[in-house]
Amino acid sequence: MLSLLAILAPIGGAVAFVAEKDLRDIRVEMVSSSTVVGYVVAEYSASAMTFEDKNAAETTLRGLISVENVMAAALYDNSGRLFASYLQAGPRAHVELPTRIVSPTTARTEIHHDHILVLQPVVSRGARAGTLALRVSTEQLRSRTRAYLWSLGLLGLGVLFAA
Repeated sequence: MLSLLAILAPIGGAVAFVAEKDLRDIRVEMVSSSTVVGYVVAEYSASAMTFEDKNAAETTLRGLISVENVMAAALYDNSGRLFASYLQAGPRAHVELPTRIVSPTTARTEIHHDHILVLQPVVSRGARAGTLALRVSTEQLRSRTRAYLWSLGLLGLGVLFAA
């Protein structure tokens, strides 16, 4: 019994170490890729915002349909009013976008429990034209966390039954 415990304890520690590193890497990658997507969409939205072309702005945002984890995106004018928006269709479509925001002075990325929020200034020829708000799901991270917790829980049960 003691020898089984001596074998399983280091395995549990190794699994916990790998899980923590993997989850940290996924989180960093999600924040990084969300920030890049926000920057690119803001760049592509600049002319639509400058010329106040709502149809072009909505067309640009609809391009996010191919980015799996994007739940919602919105463009706000310089006074913080909603100009154009995109909501992902499907089970996560319950996301509500604010009709007004306080525009940040610089790009900002916030990590929340169920999403990452990217606020990116939209700039055209050096002049600010508005703000992009991009909401990205963290479901992939939460799903991986649950899988690791189940693995560690089952390993713990194995140790209890072995003892």
